[in-house]
Amino acid sequence: MLNEINKLKAQGYNSICFWLPALNIGGGNYAFVQMINSIVKNSDINIYYCDFKDGYATYLLKNNKKVKIIEYKENDLVFPLKEKTIIITNSTRPIQITKMNPNNKIILWHYETTLCAWNIVFLDDETKSFFKLVNETKCMTYIDWGAKNSIEKQLNISLAETPYIPITLEPHNKIELANTNLINKNEINICWLSRLALEKVQALYYLIENISNYKTNKKINFHIIGDGIKAKEVQEFVKIYRNINFIFTSTLLLDDMREYLIKNVDLLFCMGASVLEGAALKIPSVGLLLDDYGKKINSEYAFWLFDSSDYCTAIMQYQTNEFNGKLTKIKDMLDLIYNNSENKQIYGNKCYEHYIKYHSSYYEASKNLLKVANNSLYVIHI
Repeated sequence: MLNEINKLKAQGYNSICFWLPALNIGGGNYAFVQMINSIVKNSDINIYYCDFKDGYATYLLKNNKKVKIIEYKENDLVFPLKEKTIIITNSTRPIQITKMNPNNKIILWHYETTLCAWNIVFLDDETKSFFKLVNETKCMTYIDWGAKNSIEKQLNISLAETPYIPITLEPHNKIELANTNLINKNEINICWLSRLALEKVQALYYLIENISNYKTNKKINFHIIGDGIKAKEVQEFVKIYRNINFIFTSTLLLDDMREYLIKNVDLLFCMGASVLEGAALKIPSVGLLLDDYGKKINSEYAFWLFDSSDYCTAIMQYQTNEFNGKLTKIKDMLDLIYNNSENKQIYGNKCYEHYIKYHSSYYEASKNLLKVANNSLYVIHI
């Protein structure tokens, strides 16, 4: 990482400002904070974070004296830093960043797999010119292949290659408690771990339909960990599936959630960082298909984390034909785990090894982010 920092300094950049004003608890601002912690631990470059006064990142960084918090005010029309700065933000935030030093670089991280309303992000229909600039300057990076491909499909463009900045979860001590045995040999214990949100529930619904069609004499316990605006809709949806015992826990605190997984779950189905939560505990973990908001998913397939490609923890339904990973029928996944009790440990270990190799280091993620900053040609001219 120090090599990348020195390259930035050689270009005249002694400051980095992360820009993601947000009051909600989200994966993006959490990931930025973890990368910041890694950067300040391994370098002496100046780090700023622009956030709301009571923002989530501000709370997480309150004890980090090496990071200077800039309060975000929606009516401010001038970027607060006068010095030449690297600005790192999400791909949908450029409209928030206004007049600034003309030598600043903006680096964009796109972490949405679902489609974005670019016509709303850019009020004057600047989308085409924006992505032309992104391509020419290589200033945008992506969370995985699915996120990049979704833009390419939506806008019918080809995007330049940059290092991926994947979803990351650093190892924790709960791994010591990992349960390699089936919870109950006479039961099936599977789990959904995610927010019950508009862009996610169709993945849950197609999973439930597949589980309901699974032929077994065992009792099926379907654990649902999470809450959200679609919670009541989900509770109504599951009433017709009388062959499944649904257990709703709502949202659990992090340590409580991990202990719940250890004690109650043989097989985890979800997307994003939730897949890594299971893999980090050596629980067989599966990435699901997503689709447009509210659109029904008709599929029998998902993918083991270790069968993924290019850091994907979920893909859109329309991406399955181009996905370089391996898809497996959900029925076959259940057969593997419940027809041979040793497979819980075998497949859990395979998921864990994939997680460790590709998704366990914020140091590597932040180093790749700095590499994008070094290689980008995007300098603001206002």
